[in-house]
Amino acid sequence: RDAYDEFAIAPYEDIKKLKPEMDHDELVERITDAETSTDRKRLYLTMLGVCGGEKDLPMLEEQLRSTQKSKRAGLDAMIACYLTLAGEEGLPLINELFLSNKKSAYADTYAAIMAIRFHGTEGEIIPRSALVESLHLVLEREDLADLVIPDLARWSDWSQIDRLTKMFKDADPENNWIRVPVVNYLRACPLPEAE
Repeated sequence: RDAYDEFAIAPYEDIKKLKPEMDHDELVERITDAETSTDRKRLYLTMLGVCGGEKDLPMLEEQLRSTQKSKRAGLDAMIACYLTLAGEEGLPLINELFLSNKKSAYADTYAAIMAIRFHGTEGEIIPRSALVESLHLVLEREDLADLVIPDLARWSDWSQIDRLTKMFKDADPENNWIRVPVVNYLRACPLPEAE
């Protein structure tokens, strides 16, 4: 438990430095073991993102597509690992399964958003412009749009001013909670049209 806690507080940069010490095959074995606890699986997936490669993508894709809860435990870390190893070419699968899929469960979509956030701040593998395009898909899902609006502002993506203004104006008592993140986005925007 103490060793796990040390990894949990370690910066990602420090974990990357441990790559030569990581046992790839042991990590894959533990990730695919249904008995592995979710917190440990998250750590192993983070480590696999450091030491894994293209040959791990089919196994990760199978788990991402699975409907078995045990295979999809630690989904946020699994998506982040998949994107680390697949790069920008992995985004269409994540978009299809979780971001543009209106039948995707809230928890699954939120896990995908968390993985996108990780890549936007720590990943350095996928350009932010591509990550932002994926987040735009969530704006189509009005019940979840508020989750990504702060990310768009944080990453200075001002391409959605018109769309968000329309969301603000069209909000009704059922979804008026969307107005606060939209106002914050527009307040952060330096462009004159945000006024």
